[in-house]
Amino acid sequence: MPHFAGREGGKMFNGRNFGRFLFLAAFLGLLAAPKPVAAEPNVALVGTLKLDRYLAGFAWSADGKLLATAESAASEIKLWNAATWKQERAIQQRVGGGGIPLLFTPDGKYLITPSSAMAPTRAAMDVFDMATGAPVQKLEGPNDPVKFPANFPNDMILSKSGRTLYAAFRSPSETSPICAYDVAALNRIDCWPSERGVFTLAAGLGEDEIITSSADGTAQIWDVKRKTIIRRIPVSSSEWLGALAVDPSGKYFATTEGSEGTHLNQKTGQMERVGSKDPFRLWDAKSGRKLASLRTYPDMARIAFSASGKYLVARSVKLGIRYDTFSIYRTAGLKELRALDSSGRAGIGVEFSPDGKFLAVGGSTSVLIYSFDEGK
Repeated sequence: MPHFAGREGGKMFNGRNFGRFLFLAAFLGLLAAPKPVAAEPNVALVGTLKLDRYLAGFAWSADGKLLATAESAASEIKLWNAATWKQERAIQQRVGGGGIPLLFTPDGKYLITPSSAMAPTRAAMDVFDMATGAPVQKLEGPNDPVKFPANFPNDMILSKSGRTLYAAFRSPSETSPICAYDVAALNRIDCWPSERGVFTLAAGLGEDEIITSSADGTAQIWDVKRKTIIRRIPVSSSEWLGALAVDPSGKYFATTEGSEGTHLNQKTGQMERVGSKDPFRLWDAKSGRKLASLRTYPDMARIAFSASGKYLVARSVKLGIRYDTFSIYRTAGLKELRALDSSGRAGIGVEFSPDGKFLAVGGSTSVLIYSFDEGK
């Protein structure tokens, strides 16, 4: 066995000690070695859809080949080719103000929009044939047209399988109705009241479950067959929940709310502190446990998960002033990776294409299209 003479105290450095020395050196070397940096998605601007008026809403077709845009106070909905990013055609439909939900059926045959009816009516949504551009059906809303003439959907989503359409409706009462529709038959199945006003709907937890954001600061998971809330999760410290999104696996969901600030209470006339120091939060859908939170840009109004669920994209707005950036976050730990400049264009929403390869970012009078490569 080899041995070496030590200089201090004449001690021998034998083979056993030398082996231990090599092991320790290797261990320390591993500690000192730089940790590999996790890959970030490759994002690049590839197209800009220029509109004539202010953007009111947009949606991807199920095959990702078309993008529909609605403009405020316009008389048509434009359809854009996702290969060339040029307008392909238009559907004649009167459009109201901002926040217009649009939705394609999974087979791509129909586009569903809020009704264009100006007079009090039970018709809440119009269904257009994509082959002809003609209206083929009207879906009834939940309300008496005399008592609730608006009868306008706040939000629309498809179930996980795409067989059922759910819509949450605006209402002057605190019990905003939720209605379910059979997508194949294009008719209403049933309606039921929510406990408080519903701002946002999301699907993806399970075929018979949807999640809503409510005016009481909670996220509510519904069993839609029984029309009952099976889990209520307090997700907001205020009554304003900004956005809600479910990841593709259905295991997690993300929420945003107004950032910390002051608000004038109209009843008392006093300034009150509202909002949160960590308004961006990630939740376990099954247990309702908060997994991560982050102090972010003020009042994140729109969020979307990437196709893999590894990333979140968020757009910000504050007191009517739209910020010029949106950010990409790693879902695990809500780590911000990069902020992208949207060239001063105000954002109304963010939405990934069905295959996850493109990201549409709504502007004031445009939609910016980014390629989104998540890598391996």
